[in-house]
Amino acid sequence: MMHLLVKDTAFDSKNTREYDLSIRISADGFSFCIYHPLTKTFVCCKHVDFSVKDTKYYRNQAIALCEPYLAYEYRRTLVVFADEKNTLIPEGVFQPADYLNILHFNYPETKHSGYELLINNLTVFSITNIFAVYTEQITFWKEVFPSAEFIHMHTPLIDALLKESKKEDIQLVWLYIQPTSIFLSYADNGKLIFSNTFPIQSATDIVYACGNVFEQFGLSQHHTKLILTGNYTSKSEIYSLLHTHFAMLDEYALASDIIIQSSSKSSDIQKLMDLLLVPLCV
Repeated sequence: MMHLLVKDTAFDSKNTREYDLSIRISADGFSFCIYHPLTKTFVCCKHVDFSVKDTKYYRNQAIALCEPYLAYEYRRTLVVFADEKNTLIPEGVFQPADYLNILHFNYPETKHSGYELLINNLTVFSITNIFAVYTEQITFWKEVFPSAEFIHMHTPLIDALLKESKKEDIQLVWLYIQPTSIFLSYADNGKLIFSNTFPIQSATDIVYACGNVFEQFGLSQHHTKLILTGNYTSKSEIYSLLHTHFAMLDEYALASDIIIQSSSKSSDIQKLMDLLLVPLCV
């Protein structure tokens, strides 16, 4: 379990309407961050790892109901779904009426009742992220946070990757590590070339998946940047193996003008990186 990362003087309970609250729902853990847009400061971050998967999300819901920081009224509330089924499509190619059929084609189980279709638009990059969430999940979060916006975890990750690639005018591969899966995406000067999720059981699986992407697109393991973030530490086997095989391995860092008001370790911040990117994306 990662403890609450906050300085006593950072969070102002009388001015929470100036803050953005971002919450991540996952079978592997529950997280939230509170961001102050005016000062570009994260005033509070918390993550709780689950040793047993919360497949029905009941523990996530229980924490949300009991966590004191979530009881305040915020300027904006964003709920991020980490485990849900999603598909990326280019804008302008399909009509919104086709989205459900596309999702059903990729995930036949969503044809059954009990799912709700949600959409995130990355308008600047002409990409639409469509995803399915259990209806009972949506109902719960709408009841607790009536004005909440719903986001898929990949949306802020892709947004950050494309912005970084376009800013530097280079090829970038992004690797986001979760306990049982990885999210791999590749961008070339602000254009998304590849994006997919892979199940993993070992550090070797991660290196193999990255190697396949580099080989598939003719990327150089000596000259193409591999940006790493997510659930790992610099002393882990994952980091060691990746560093051995990819010369341009680097950790993602938030912009220098963004402040994280905590004494957290780098590994803690990387574990929350997708959540930290949410208010900057939307």
